[in-house]
Amino acid sequence: MDVEKGYLQVPGKRSTVGCYQEFEFRPRQWLSGIKEVELSFLPDGASMLLVVEVDRSFRGDSYRTLRLSPQSSSAEVQQALRAVLG
Repeated sequence: MDVEKGYLQVPGKRSTVGCYQEFEFRPRQWLSGIKEVELSFLPDGASMLLVVEVDRSFRGDSYRTLRLSPQSSSAEVQQALRAVLG
């Protein structure tokens, strides 16, 4: 986990604080060529955007944004992340 200086930006939305936190995960075993997954959260009105950066060997970084409601359960978040990670 670290704090990045700058703004987290996705189409149509940008953070306003000047820094943002990233949660970094590295798989313990080979997982579809994934070297690292970084998660950041961006408030968006009544919901939260989960910004997922996937760093894959040989294919570079890819970004996805998932919209979460305050009522999203852990199981729903896990299911959405599994879909992103393939």
